Amino acid sequence: MKFGRERFAKLKWKLLTSKQIKFIKEKTPYLFSTYHEKVVIVDNSCAFIGGMDLAGKRWDTSHHLYNNFLRTDHHGHEYFPVHDLQIVISGSVVKDLKRILHNREDAQFDLKMKVSHKLWPDDFPSELDDVDVAIMRTDPKVGACEIERFYEDAIRVAKDYIYIENQYISCNSLTELLCQRLREENGPEVIFTIPYSYRGGFECAIYTKSRNRSIRMLKASDLHSRLSICYPKLAGNNKSKYMIVHSKLLIVDGRLMSIGSANLNNRSLRVDNEINLGFEALSKEHKTAKFVSGCLSRLLSEHLDINELDFLNKLHTLGSVLNTIRHFQDSQEKTLEAMPYVELTVPQKVMTVLEEFVDIRFTIPRYYLYIIISIILTSAFFIMR
Repeated sequence: MKFGRERFAKLKWKLLTSKQIKFIKEKTPYLFSTYHEKVVIVDNSCAFIGGMDLAGKRWDTSHHLYNNFLRTDHHGHEYFPVHDLQIVISGSVVKDLKRILHNREDAQFDLKMKVSHKLWPDDFPSELDDVDVAIMRTDPKVGACEIERFYEDAIRVAKDYIYIENQYISCNSLTELLCQRLREENGPEVIFTIPYSYRGGFECAIYTKSRNRSIRMLKASDLHSRLSICYPKLAGNNKSKYMIVHSKLLIVDGRLMSIGSANLNNRSLRVDNEINLGFEALSKEHKTAKFVSGCLSRLLSEHLDINELDFLNKLHTLGSVLNTIRHFQDSQEKTLEAMPYVELTVPQKVMTVLEEFVDIRFTIPRYYLYIIISIILTSAFFIMR
């Protein structure tokens, strides 16, 4: 939310930092929309893409300890555990990313630079080499809803399971599509990992309401007990402190994967600017399949606080991701807990009247606002005469 952003950021970067740093604050051409991508490009060598904001209160380890004295902000105040995902890539895809971002105001790149791998750290071996990667966008300026299309197609073709890890679940069109798959007699398992709650009161009101709506729809369609909607429960947790799930991940059948900046809400899929990466394995033996399946087992083992090999062995025995999760859910204090239905308070219910302006569904050109202001001022002028 804009209210939670740093004040006078552009002035601070200009006055208090090196002249080598250029800070650009660019507005989208639409009301209530934002540039929500999280991309870091270093030279022409590598790029980072995912859900991670370059901001305070984001650092954590994969252990997500209930209390960690290192997890403090610049004032020394401890903040909640944070779970997020980022991927680092190298090769020609970096040049393609630069081409996508090239036309931003003052964000001009030298597109003729040769691709280099010199910055890739020697002690961090790559997990996937020489494969095709899809760059998917939400960009209302050119009518690109590629991330939404990928989610729709992936959900439709799923045979075994759909695993979604996301900050929100408020996109009705995708929820309805998942409901259709749950009603099928031999459809896929649908597994969600989402946060227990949200930090800001305004955000909590808006997105708890939409989450409750989605959970009701999904549970009503779960005719064959193939649904799991959980939050990561911390060891020693009394619900006064919860893990902030900020990741944006989709894995389908161990062969399709999307990771990036897009939330499963209306604005991320239609109105904001977003970038995700997509991976597809053409067979179970393909190296991309091993990478995608490995991401799933590593993440679920982390959430369930178990050894990854134990997870894989049980998955091989049961043949079901959902049943494997259910098998380990009660084995550790840190685990995946079923998401409860959360009642909104009266003040929160009042705040939800602004839902359409927060999780906006349609682009509204910014000049509409200027036209409305001009009409109001002109009307006021003639009324006061």
